[in-house]
Amino acid sequence: MYLLISTVGNEFRGLKVGGRSILSDEYSKYRNIEHWVTDTQSKQTIREISNHGCVSGIVTELIYYSDTVKFYNAFEDEIWNRLDAAATNIGSSDIISFIGTYLDTKHIGSLTQFKNALAWWAVEDVANDLGNREEI
Repeated sequence: MYLLISTVGNEFRGLKVGGRSILSDEYSKYRNIEHWVTDTQSKQTIREISNHGCVSGIVTELIYYSDTVKFYNAFEDEIWNRLDAAATNIGSSDIISFIGTYLDTKHIGSLTQFKNALAWWAVEDVANDLGNREEI
């Protein structure tokens, strides 16, 4: 177990224990993204996410940047692990190239927008996994 305190300059960014944010109370009760998705979204919504993505606003908890950044920060390690697995699945070990190829990056102009895109991608990836396992 390890403790990680994130700062940028003098600005506090987060606190993690064992790779898991301990300051995101609204997410701390969830073991992982799949647990969050299945607990907060209906089966119909999960199907909509799988078919159309988060961009439509179907996931009302992840519409605003402030919400998607909190989600990203809470699940950052898992998001990057999922990205690594997805890149490896297509035969690439280059996560950044994978992101550029499979995420809509043309509108990313800030760290906030990048975190938003990765948060949405992670929820969509989980929804697709659930669909592939026929759990929705």
